[in-house]
Amino acid sequence: MNRDIALCSVVTRSVLEEFLLLKHSFELFHGSDYQWFVRCDRPSADALSTNREVVCRVFVEDVTTRPDIEKEDFRGIVAQKMAALADAWEGGGWRSVVFLDADLVFTAPFLDFVETVSGQVLLTPNYYSPAEEHFIATHGFYNSGFLCTRTRRFHEWWRQSFLSQPTRWTDQAVLNDAKGLFSIADLPPSANIGFWRSPNRFNPAPIPSDCMFLHVHLFQPLGGTVRQWIDRAFGLHCVRFLEKSAVPGHRALFEEIIRADRAGWYTPSLRLAADRISGEVRSVDGSASSVNR
Repeated sequence: MNRDIALCSVVTRSVLEEFLLLKHSFELFHGSDYQWFVRCDRPSADALSTNREVVCRVFVEDVTTRPDIEKEDFRGIVAQKMAALADAWEGGGWRSVVFLDADLVFTAPFLDFVETVSGQVLLTPNYYSPAEEHFIATHGFYNSGFLCTRTRRFHEWWRQSFLSQPTRWTDQAVLNDAKGLFSIADLPPSANIGFWRSPNRFNPAPIPSDCMFLHVHLFQPLGGTVRQWIDRAFGLHCVRFLEKSAVPGHRALFEEIIRADRAGWYTPSLRLAADRISGEVRSVDGSASSVNR
């Protein structure tokens, strides 16, 4: 077992399938020699009980649906991020603790890079497009789906800042204040790539070949909200990236996603996307009419 770095997350039944993919993708590139500390609901604890490397602590009976990010229920869940960090620090003599949202997907041996970066706390900027930098004041400069801390003081400061400023946007906007109190290292744009990087949410920007990990809800129900459609559009974008990549690990991830897709949505969607692109190409070279008319 790696004695230097611990991992932690928050998992409910509503994101359990995504957490299992996170864990699978992490181990694909890093191996299974890491201890996880997970704050979870009871069904998730039952599902993870056979994993000796996962320490579960139940904080709620059952969460079957991912809460709306603007609702108080969501604040109650993200508050468990700080608790998961505390569990990890109390669970061993680690040099670093890494928090991971359940909907991250690793695409490279990221921890090798982390070891080369100095700082008490490692965070990923949202890297908004210039037209959307105004979101920094409300949604935060940093994304809270990933962080690595090398000081036991950070999670307590984060908890107190979050609890004392309920009008700021969940757990994320308060991270704007961290630079004045801790030595912060900003991770590069190849880390923590999410839908918010693209000005056109339904036509995401290309994913760079050196991507280290994605931030994507792949298995959430597809209902009638704009956010659900944005998540699914970005999910398809990520799956296509993995399918077309020449990296063997990416192909393995693609096959795992298709296997885990109980709704069977990605396979026909990939076929339709390929047909659409093929139709556009035929239209451009004059050999056929566009399929989009």
